[in-house]
Amino acid sequence: MRAALADAREAGWPLVFLEGAPSFYPELGFVEAGPAGFAKPSVRIPDAAFMVHDTAVGPRGISGALVYPEAFWATDTAGLRGPILRQLCPGLFADDDQPTGA
Repeated sequence: MRAALADAREAGWPLVFLEGAPSFYPELGFVEAGPAGFAKPSVRIPDAAFMVHDTAVGPRGISGALVYPEAFWATDTAGLRGPILRQLCPGLFADDDQPTGA
């Protein structure tokens, strides 16, 4: 991950986003993206797991909604699913056990 962040800085990317363990990624400079001004691309992502790293290059003051490319939706790889999502975010589920919204 350190090498990927270095590559992002070198490429001039101002921000790096991820869905990850809030107990691990802050060690690498990631913070919760919501309080930093970003809307998550799926309700299946727990707030604490939607993280951003500021590479300290590029424009300042960026905020807004992160939009995943179609490949994430086509492969169902955005956010948590199944029992883990239900355990962490029970309010997302209707009576039919399916997440409400994506």
